[in-house]
Amino acid sequence: MSDKINPEYYTSKKIETIQAIRSQIGDDFEGYCRGNIMKYICRYGAKGGSIRRAKREDVEKLIKYATWLKEFLSEEGTTTVGDIDLSMFSNGKK
Repeated sequence: MSDKINPEYYTSKKIETIQAIRSQIGDDFEGYCRGNIMKYICRYGAKGGSIRRAKREDVEKLIKYATWLKEFLSEEGTTTVGDIDLSMFSNGKK
């Protein structure tokens, strides 16, 4: 089964797509992640197919973007966005 969250077409190059995006947009990476988090929240449960699977994939993608955002903000010395403590998205790794 292919990885729906981090498929091979994103990872098969010398640099992952997300790394290329981040290198080009710099500090705007925060907004990029926040926009994608909002996208997955707004479309939660709205995709066709297996509703349970689609919901799980949306949540997994939301967590992926939240993790990238947390890492980006941690580099700047903060782990919060507004009132949201991003440590709740942690899987035990920094």
